[in-house]
Amino acid sequence: MLAAMFSGRYENNLDYDQDGNVYVCYPPSVMMPLMDWLTACQDSTPQTQFPTIDIPKGQEHMWDGVVKFFGLETFREQPRMFSGVQTNLKINDLKGWRVALCKDGTEITPMADFNVPEISQYSAVLVGAKKPGEDELLLAAIGRFDAIATDGNRNHQHNEVYWTCDSQRFCFSNRPLGLLHSGGQKNKVQVESSIRLCAWSRCTIDCLGPEFEKVLMVPNQFITC
Repeated sequence: MLAAMFSGRYENNLDYDQDGNVYVCYPPSVMMPLMDWLTACQDSTPQTQFPTIDIPKGQEHMWDGVVKFFGLETFREQPRMFSGVQTNLKINDLKGWRVALCKDGTEITPMADFNVPEISQYSAVLVGAKKPGEDELLLAAIGRFDAIATDGNRNHQHNEVYWTCDSQRFCFSNRPLGLLHSGGQKNKVQVESSIRLCAWSRCTIDCLGPEFEKVLMVPNQFITC
């Protein structure tokens, strides 16, 4: 909207004050944080975290009007971030994220599942598993794409999660994968060690193995972790 306003095509449609300045019907207490945020966005790079919007206290309603007027709705909600393996997360409560992929978890397609236009090398992504037809992630974790989806990773620790990625599988857990195979007592070790494992060829939660769907979510705006 700002680019259109000052493109030179709409000069006769703009409002001006007595000094010839373009008049915008929002106060400086709202416009200046917006200008500061746009400047920070301009200066950001893929290696730096996307800047947040500082909403003025007590002017949330007016801020909503500014966001709508300038077409910034997709940036208004900061993506919810967390560390470690999380359980039982409602997808609707994950503000700032959207589902980019949801498919049968028994299919072994580790790297192909990340072929989403919004994902770049430094993007944060949210991965998890849920039961078909439900909107709750049984297990979920967040990681930076280049840190979690590098072929050859095994028990790579990132964002308080252990990530494994090879030609056959992609999975994450809150303990190194080796703990799952001690003495051939897989289920027993899982319960005693409280291991939370999500593999995109199976899903195991406290030795329960329901059929599930794998879910890949991307943030509404660029963010890293």
